[in-house]
Amino acid sequence: RNTFIEKNAILVVEPHCPGQTACLKIGSNCYINQFSFIDCHYSITICDSCLIGPYVYICDFDHVLGKNEFICAPTVIESNTWIGAHACILKGVTIGHHSIIAAGAVVTDSIPPFSIAAGVPARVVKKIQSND
Repeated sequence: RNTFIEKNAILVVEPHCPGQTACLKIGSNCYINQFSFIDCHYSITICDSCLIGPYVYICDFDHVLGKNEFICAPTVIESNTWIGAHACILKGVTIGHHSIIAAGAVVTDSIPPFSIAAGVPARVVKKIQSND
């Protein structure tokens, strides 16, 4: 409900991990900008009120080096999160609610709630004041 996916965004939902199904969940009030690529082969969840900038890549799998096999782990973007342009969100990562991922960041590990993360690999550079 009230989620908008721009033209030229690509959403792939296709199981590649043995014995698994693929499940992409996108919440309400989200915006997925143009040329973003969501590559779901196991489980990706984008919760309510998330903003995803242009050219963002989100995945839930990786390849086994030297083999034609995949390693899958769920990727979760919690509510009220903003992902900047050209960021990469990799398998098994949870981005905590009310967080910001800087443009161009490569997120390889989970980011706690109320954080700003930047860099390659992404690291928390600032905490956001909670209104709770």
